[in-house]
Amino acid sequence: MSLDALNLSMRPARRIGALAVAAGWVFALSLGATAFPLQAKKTTHEKPYWDDTIIPGSPVTVLELARRIIPDIKSDPDKVDKVTGRDFSRVRVVDGVEETGMELDTDSDEEREISEADYFWMKDDRDRRLVLLLKVDVERPVIGLFKVSPEVALLDAVTIAQDAHVDVETGKLWAIHPRREAFAVQCWHDNSSESFDGYTFISIVNHKLRAVAGQLVFSGFTTYLPARRRLCKTATTPKFQFVRSPGRAYFDLIVTDLILKVCHPEAEEWSWKTGIVFQKNVRTVWRWNAKKRQYGRASARR
Repeated sequence: MSLDALNLSMRPARRIGALAVAAGWVFALSLGATAFPLQAKKTTHEKPYWDDTIIPGSPVTVLELARRIIPDIKSDPDKVDKVTGRDFSRVRVVDGVEETGMELDTDSDEEREISEADYFWMKDDRDRRLVLLLKVDVERPVIGLFKVSPEVALLDAVTIAQDAHVDVETGKLWAIHPRREAFAVQCWHDNSSESFDGYTFISIVNHKLRAVAGQLVFSGFTTYLPARRRLCKTATTPKFQFVRSPGRAYFDLIVTDLILKVCHPEAEEWSWKTGIVFQKNVRTVWRWNAKKRQYGRASARR
């Protein structure tokens, strides 16, 4: 990878706030991990309105689908775009991850706003399942899994939050098996001197949603050396690839981390192209464990 390409690839999707050092200097930080999907199928569509129908041949609207997950969901007659609900008892924390306490509180009867809906279709062996994504309180997703034949029915409803911010990737599906797919959830936070990105891949196992890989964690951080008046930034850029493995039904997950450390005197303009202290790649292979029904680390190589 060229330095120009590297510089572009390490532009974060978010910005870390300014870091004030003892000498009074303030530096703009730009740490973050960016995932570059390989062998992922892209899906594109416009986000639906609540009264849209998204199942071919079915009159069921998005709002009616959401009501299968949240029975008391309702729209405000005075504010067309405002949709709220209280009953999240059908929603659980997704299997395959540890509960963090940052998830949506499904036991609370507090009214919550559902800001928008989105959807995509996934392979489940020989069936095609509808996945409906609801944004609750902006960053607490609720993900519903539906069968659509011979009738529309809710199979599962889950939530996930492994960190402060949660992004569900609806535009890409990853082939993890000849007849199975996964989608990625990114959980992240940015502090004044660090960034943290965790990726979890979710698929359908036994007609339920399950985290099959993750949380895969990548971090970046900033250090200031007062004696040398130098600011150093270290960032990790992950690349994911699911690769067919001879004799195995589930593909291997290959994770390649590009770790880069750059240092500059505080008077210099910051650039990832110069001041490189080191850069290295770490390649990790994750392999499907049928007993645990998820990926486990098989090997690592620097």
